[in-house]
Amino acid sequence: MSAGFVISFLLFSLQTVLTQRNANHIYFLDKGDDISLKGPDNPGDGPVDWKWRPHSGQEIEPLVTFSKSYWGWKAKWNKDLRNRNLDNIERDYNTINLKIKNPIFKLAGLFILMQTQQNNRILEWYNVFGIKVESSPRRPTLGSDVILSCTISKPTDTVSLHWKQRDSTQLNRGKTDQIQLSNTVYLIVKHVAAEDQDLYECEVKESGSNVLTGKASFSMDQALHQESYTLYRSGTDHSELDLICYSNYDSNTATWSWNSDHYQSQEEEIATASKNQAINVNRKYFGNRLAPTETHFNGMKFNLRLVPVQFEDAGVYKCLMEPFRYVAIKLITVKVTAEPSDAVSDGDTVTLTCSVSDVSEPMRLVWISNDGETVVEKTLNEWNGNEKSLQLIIQEAERSSGNWKCLLFHQNKLQFLVPYYLEHSGSPNNIYFLHREGNFVLNGPDNPGNGPIVWEWRPHLEQQTTKRLGTFHREGQWWTVQWSNEYNNIPTISQSIFEDWGTLNLRISNPAFELAGLFTWSQTQPNKRILKQYEVFGIKGICPSS
Repeated sequence: MSAGFVISFLLFSLQTVLTQRNANHIYFLDKGDDISLKGPDNPGDGPVDWKWRPHSGQEIEPLVTFSKSYWGWKAKWNKDLRNRNLDNIERDYNTINLKIKNPIFKLAGLFILMQTQQNNRILEWYNVFGIKVESSPRRPTLGSDVILSCTISKPTDTVSLHWKQRDSTQLNRGKTDQIQLSNTVYLIVKHVAAEDQDLYECEVKESGSNVLTGKASFSMDQALHQESYTLYRSGTDHSELDLICYSNYDSNTATWSWNSDHYQSQEEEIATASKNQAINVNRKYFGNRLAPTETHFNGMKFNLRLVPVQFEDAGVYKCLMEPFRYVAIKLITVKVTAEPSDAVSDGDTVTLTCSVSDVSEPMRLVWISNDGETVVEKTLNEWNGNEKSLQLIIQEAERSSGNWKCLLFHQNKLQFLVPYYLEHSGSPNNIYFLHREGNFVLNGPDNPGNGPIVWEWRPHLEQQTTKRLGTFHREGQWWTVQWSNEYNNIPTISQSIFEDWGTLNLRISNPAFELAGLFTWSQTQPNKRILKQYEVFGIKGICPSS
């Protein structure tokens, strides 16, 4: 039997879907802890070969041949491998075991130990997966956005990557967006603050078991003097823009100005302040959407918040603290529109248009489907200023997935995403889904009052049990939710249902069959009253046995 046939058979066998952690799978962080690859206790008299097939390629390469001698095992290394800066692979003293010191990402792959004489026989194998955690930029400015990425060297059906906050399984979804593309899961953290520097970590799971956690660490530039950065925001009801400006020295006066991309006007003062005086806001363009975070200017801190952000708010925002310019923020807005906007009946074709406010530098727009596949993309260039959008036509047969995302890339790096959910067809209060397929929204009550409002779930599989999963509280014009222990302890719920930030709506992603049940929003004070209900039905196909 040839060595190639044996290895090909092993590779075929590895494609089998596993239901539990595989002991032959090893995971490492790029430039992290050492890895040991052990051979069998009784390898025979040799010779034996270690071979390697990198995850980044298809070719199987020899690493080292071990031959038995009077003094033990002699090693003959592949010199070509040493010339490619892969000399951090060595062996444990006088054995056929390998040790990889400070493993680098490109070393990930399938490692196979074979007996080569008489017949080719696999003695041991390991599939070694590399995990790389990166930050872009590596040193973000206070108040800017940072994109964290977690990449696995080779994706498999049994391995999942997920970002979370340290010591928590949850994320602040008003501040973060998470998306997986191919073998990388991205986390967009908006308006980074000092506490964000060591807050986020990427959790790697195989068949539901945690196998590795990679922490994302970045250093933040907190000195805003003459800093400039770009922010991307969606023109939606739930988008926020924080204009952060502070100085380590007292200033007598301060000004925020705005040069609009939309109105083609002169630079306008949108807020002014004098030390120890009330902050004045110009409401000509923003109305009540723009407000200072403090009522009075203390001479050092001059922050504004714009909620919600509209597409026409794009432009350059500058903070001047006499006599220096402290920060300039270029805001690029992205919006998604649907035509027709009310296409909910069978047979309707929907055209989604993703538009960007400014294309002064080359960027790429990409529409992806619910399963993460690219559907259509376009590169926009500054010399063709009229090209600022990308359309996606959704046919009737494609509408059941319900969830599409427009992604914006700059310099081949993900910068922003805007999700768009098509309304679920059918009865307004009855919703049907297929097990682990599709996405849909449960819209909260139209006239909720001032709250608090509880969200309850009575699963179809436990008809007599009603679980209180969250309580919504009003904060100004927005809603926040406090999750219950039951929500956090039920993976069927916590991994599939998330609040639509600032609202009473719930977004459901890839729901499991067990999620089916009665969903209820209720007023709790002065007495309990049901405000809205949905009956959600799960459909699951069962494959007959052989």
